[in-house]
Amino acid sequence: MILITGFEPFGLIGRILKINPSEEVARKLYKEIKENVDLLILPVNKDCINILKNELENHKYKFIFMMGYGGSFRIETRTSKGEISKFARRIKEEMGLMTKENIGDYYCDKVYSEALKYNPKTIFIHLPIYPNYLKIKDILNECKKW
Repeated sequence: MILITGFEPFGLIGRILKINPSEEVARKLYKEIKENVDLLILPVNKDCINILKNELENHKYKFIFMMGYGGSFRIETRTSKGEISKFARRIKEEMGLMTKENIGDYYCDKVYSEALKYNPKTIFIHLPIYPNYLKIKDILNECKKW
């Protein structure tokens, strides 16, 4: 079983376009995979941490595939507190992806940090407003190999 997460719409983009690319991509991946996958769309507020924590306390996942809207594409390998996902780093290196490591200190960082406590095989990807879906799907497929 794997867990795919995204966030609900928020901020200016969310109010105007009524979308969050992480939610859109998460739902599309979930529909395509269907088997052995759970989907969790998180609110962009303090409740997101408890919702994720409850999910992770009640289910064991092979890996956790998290996404959020971040203006540009990047795989996060480190939280703001310095926690490192060796799993995310390996995937990034295997695929030859060059991204900067600066998750910031928002809800993305908080849920990423929380997920790493439960499962070191966690990856967090920040997406631009119009993400390359095939690239993200390739990353998910690479995660399945590990």
